[in-house]
Amino acid sequence: MWQSIGGGFVGRRERGLHCTSTFAGSITVHDAEHVHPLERMPLPRPLLLSMLWVSVTLCYLYGDYFGLYVPGKIQQLLDGRMGPLGAVTQQVLLGTATMMAMPSLMVVLSLVLAPRVSRWLNIVAGVLFTAIMLLTMPGAWRFYLLLGVIEVALTVSIVWMAWTWPRRAA
Repeated sequence: MWQSIGGGFVGRRERGLHCTSTFAGSITVHDAEHVHPLERMPLPRPLLLSMLWVSVTLCYLYGDYFGLYVPGKIQQLLDGRMGPLGAVTQQVLLGTATMMAMPSLMVVLSLVLAPRVSRWLNIVAGVLFTAIMLLTMPGAWRFYLLLGVIEVALTVSIVWMAWTWPRRAA
């Protein structure tokens, strides 16, 4: 039987065990004499960087998708124009595709490259994409500003995580 206590749920004692769970997701198992909290295992730096790049990529995709709902955007696409980039050409699309492929590639490169190379590539790419977002945000719609702030926070986090990458003891 469960009862709510202090924003969480507390189970009654059965066979010497007692479980506590909070809405924040932490669970603590108590026995008669000891407390055994579940531990959060530290994530390897390459995995953390990769997950940050996944989040950045998803924000870019959602921003581009929701941008299609901005009045006049579809007509602009049908007219062969890409906003400030002007007329759609093979070179413009190749440049845009290259730029937008980089965050997706960083998902895997963060995992497979040697740590020293990955560290510097994450710093450079993180700074580059932070700058790109800051340059494209002025005058944007609110949804784009929201996603832009999230993207900047994520790319700054990438730079910080790469910059502070722990070094192996010599």
